[in-house]
Amino acid sequence: MTVVTTYPRGAQCWVSVDAPDPAGAREFYGALFGWEVDERGIARSRGRAVAGIGAGARAAWITWIRAGGTRLTDPSGATLAVSEDGAVAELVNEPGSWDLSTLRTPDPERAIAFYADAFGWHAEPFGAITLFRLPGYEGGVPGQPVPRDVTAIMSPGEPAAWEVDFRVADADATAGRARELGATILEPPHDTPGFRTATLADPQGATFSITRFLWPG
Repeated sequence: MTVVTTYPRGAQCWVSVDAPDPAGAREFYGALFGWEVDERGIARSRGRAVAGIGAGARAAWITWIRAGGTRLTDPSGATLAVSEDGAVAELVNEPGSWDLSTLRTPDPERAIAFYADAFGWHAEPFGAITLFRLPGYEGGVPGQPVPRDVTAIMSPGEPAAWEVDFRVADADATAGRARELGATILEPPHDTPGFRTATLADPQGATFSITRFLWPG
């Protein structure tokens, strides 16, 4: 079990979903991932915080960075949130928990400059994607195919958005269960080097992905 209690400044630290119907979102994600949600909207797995569920006019997953401030939009229009001392993901990289968020952007060069200035991220090409590395940070799990100081990933594309991913034990079974619960399969389960992943939209329209790791870890 990967348990985290603190995150350094500049690291991804939390994810939360805005939902027009928070009760419906709690029911969906509770049934899909086995989460238990308290009165503050903190979802837990095995007793540890994994994500937030709250009210919002537009259904969307939000990635949080450990830094001062509230919400901001990067130059391409991708929205994220920052927090100095808010909730953090205490259980990560385990089935039913968040593992990483990916920035999709039509302007990678501008994004590289923005995130370096805002959070001290160092960009490193890695095949078709870019790794954002945070010196001094150690996340992920031993044996993973990218360095453990990687705090985010960037891929070219549009519209600009931060995409939240959750680790699962079986991507096909989880996608099937999500569909039974009213989700839409935007991209069916498929293999990429080291992973089997799918992209979904929950019943209220918030998009997220699920991934099974195909390597030990």
